Amino acid sequence: MDKIDTKDKGAGSKGGNFFVWVLIVMAVLMFSLGALGLYTKYVDGGQDNRKISTAKQMVSDALKDGESARFYDLRMGTAFSVCGQVNAKNSYGAYTGKSPFVVLTGNLVMIRNSTPLDYFDATWDRICQ
Repeated sequence: MDKIDTKDKGAGSKGGNFFVWVLIVMAVLMFSLGALGLYTKYVDGGQDNRKISTAKQMVSDALKDGESARFYDLRMGTAFSVCGQVNAKNSYGAYTGKSPFVVLTGNLVMIRNSTPLDYFDATWDRICQ
């Protein structure tokens, strides 16, 4: 009697192995690219993080009590600008509430409570929205 080989040694099994290897390679590539993106964003610091740190210092310097400044919603705007909100103490020692701010290139700081509203609002809408 002839033995019948139940294992399929045809092209189907090789194609299945190839498909598994393609999936593994794709998963490794996706993981590597994701890790590279996280490295650039968090470990490397990136240009944006330096700009945001500089902007926070500039806004703090423009306030009466810069050491009390608390920052919220910090983000990069258009034209290499930094947008966000700041809450700081006034000369009476009370927090004034969150005020939007924009730090433009060329070291110009605009805080909503200390800049003419029409000018500030137009700048905010153009750069931070």
